[in-house]
Amino acid sequence: MNNFENLFQYSKEELIELIEIYSKNWLALDGVWFQSLERKLGMNEAMYHDAEAWKRFTAIEAGRIKTFLNLGDHSGTEGLAKALKLRFYANINDDEIAINGNTLTYSAVNCRVQTARKRKGMPFHPCKSVGLIEYSGFASVIDDRFVCECISCYPDITDDTCCCKWKFTLKEYNFYGWENALAEPVTNAFPNIKNPRDLYDILSEIWSADTCAPRMRDGWSPENKTLGQCSITAFLVQDIFGGEVYGILREGGNYHCYNVIDGCVFDLTSEQFGEDAKKLIYENNPQQFREVHFEKEEKRLRYEHLKSALIEKIN
Repeated sequence: MNNFENLFQYSKEELIELIEIYSKNWLALDGVWFQSLERKLGMNEAMYHDAEAWKRFTAIEAGRIKTFLNLGDHSGTEGLAKALKLRFYANINDDEIAINGNTLTYSAVNCRVQTARKRKGMPFHPCKSVGLIEYSGFASVIDDRFVCECISCYPDITDDTCCCKWKFTLKEYNFYGWENALAEPVTNAFPNIKNPRDLYDILSEIWSADTCAPRMRDGWSPENKTLGQCSITAFLVQDIFGGEVYGILREGGNYHCYNVIDGCVFDLTSEQFGEDAKKLIYENNPQQFREVHFEKEEKRLRYEHLKSALIEKIN
């Protein structure tokens, strides 16, 4: 960039000061356009446009920071902590980050936005709804396994030691191919299921001894929830996301079913094999068809039971 030569004349301390100035300028612009809409069209209209702006900006900001830090797609809580510390806000607001296992808690100790509105005699910004968009969107770009929850934010203040507090929980997956299990639904019949990981989360609460294959039912437990669920789960995945179902031949002549969608291979029920799951080979296996599998009435009934339970759960 042609401004590098100009910037090189400043010391490290001066450049850090300049970053703070730039950050304040950015925040000032954010406040100026919002307050202009607020005065002319009211708070509701201003909040609408604020939400729309943050949907796009937070993803752009997170993406560029992620690239700068050279973070992988699944950098977890450590990656999110690094990224949060490089946001514009981090240069002008005091904040605190705490990591406990797969959970990160972020607190903005003070907030220039609310301080400025208070100084001008304006009501506080009801920022919780937009904050959910901002923080959840930022975290999902850093690592798409994060789920964001608001702990405290105006107008719902539950912790008066800070201006706002956010909790990020990292969902961990162990089924085969979870990293790329991001296919989009081919039907609108299952709202709130955006990808196979979402389906796995819901099925984890639905899989039961009743949906387990009868020959394995005695071994089923909540700790081994995917046992005996492979074929009915794979065809349910196909209902929602399309693609093909393939099967790995097992001892006894039965097939362990998994899904392939646009070249993406994943197996929502691989965990039932424990360490032996590493021995499964997901290549050069025969395609499986529901017409053949559902010739067994008990399997068809288990599939229908699982599908009905899923519909009931999401509704």
